[in-house]
Amino acid sequence: MRMKTFVNYASLTQRERQKITGAAIIPRPIAWISTRNLNGSINVAPFSFFVMLSPSMLVVSFTKGDTKSKDSFVNIHRTKEAVVNIGDTHLVEAIDNTSQPLDYNESELSLVNLNMLDSQLVDVPFIQEALVSFEVVLHDEMLLDDDGKHSNVVVLKIVGSHINKDIYNEEKGYVTINSPISRLAGAAFGASTPLTYTRKFTK
Repeated sequence: MRMKTFVNYASLTQRERQKITGAAIIPRPIAWISTRNLNGSINVAPFSFFVMLSPSMLVVSFTKGDTKSKDSFVNIHRTKEAVVNIGDTHLVEAIDNTSQPLDYNESELSLVNLNMLDSQLVDVPFIQEALVSFEVVLHDEMLLDDDGKHSNVVVLKIVGSHINKDIYNEEKGYVTINSPISRLAGAAFGASTPLTYTRKFTK
């Protein structure tokens, strides 16, 4: 039998909690979000506190700094729209590079070689190199207080998607991403591969 260590979260700092929670709840998908800055430039940044809530609803949590909210949240709060891009292992360097902190109204596109295309329903472009890009509008938001550390949590409603033709089976409606990227513990990224196990039932 494996021995266990009990850790009381009341005795930990947020940084110490992150080391445990972030390392245990893996892999986490990455929302590579493009938004429009106040000066019209495009902000692009990755976030791994991200989950699918329903077939058309996504949730992203933006950890708030000591003095200000994340630029992506500021833009979403102001414009009520964004694009959630989904990358794969081939884009890991670009995804990581866009995580660098820049002053507000400075675009991460100056750090990477990416192409942006106009969306259909929102006034924010999507990343051409991404496998799937979801055009989203703000559905709801809340300020989460986690023992004094705040996060801006948003629910985003998908209104349309751009999908690479080579991964989309239009007849069956399936999307197949063969080399998805995820966040692991600390600064590590991960790549997922299918298990040999196959479900014995389908729905």
